[in-house]
Amino acid sequence: MISGHDVGEGIVELIYQNIITNLVMGAAADPHYSRGMSITSRKAEYVSQHAPHSCKIWFICKGKLIKQRERSFYLGNPSDSFSEFSTSAEKPISKGRRRDEEEEPESPKEHPGWILEPEESPKKGRKETIEKSKSNESDEDPRLEDFKCPISMEIMRDPHVAADGFTYEAEEFRKWLRSGGRTSPKTNKPLENHNLVPNHTLRIIIKDWLEKNPNYKR
Repeated sequence: MISGHDVGEGIVELIYQNIITNLVMGAAADPHYSRGMSITSRKAEYVSQHAPHSCKIWFICKGKLIKQRERSFYLGNPSDSFSEFSTSAEKPISKGRRRDEEEEPESPKEHPGWILEPEESPKKGRKETIEKSKSNESDEDPRLEDFKCPISMEIMRDPHVAADGFTYEAEEFRKWLRSGGRTSPKTNKPLENHNLVPNHTLRIIIKDWLEKNPNYKR
């Protein structure tokens, strides 16, 4: 028999080998779902404690987000960054110094014959660069193409997998069928059936992305 820890070790090893930065996995078997539940899967618990800090993990059950472990570069125990909501560590305060004390920056030493000209604050330049980068972040994100329905070319809210193996917005695919479509919208090959299966993983990833990009123009 293979234990949950053995499976968990294998998952963690794959994360390291493939440099995985985003992972969605089950927190428990679907029949065990209940409101306010926590992780009951031994392999999920192992992964939450031993996966590298650079990997963000969503733990789901029956399509619902149960727990979320944020990406972190903290060098302590991986479980320290595991929580239902994102947390951030405070900057440690040096011993013997008060919190409200700040180090005075050293003034530049003048050199005979040199005239110090006022320079533009580097913070201002960095701020403008960051703001410009944020404004273009959503447009440049290569994952956007994976988030869009092949039929409507809009970001999916209810992604479902069709018989052709591609993911579509559920209502858009049903409209396709109602309009007489009997082939795959992507490959134009006949569909074996008209069944749709919810793509819970993609739905969670898209929802998380939209929360981080609230100004994205659809």
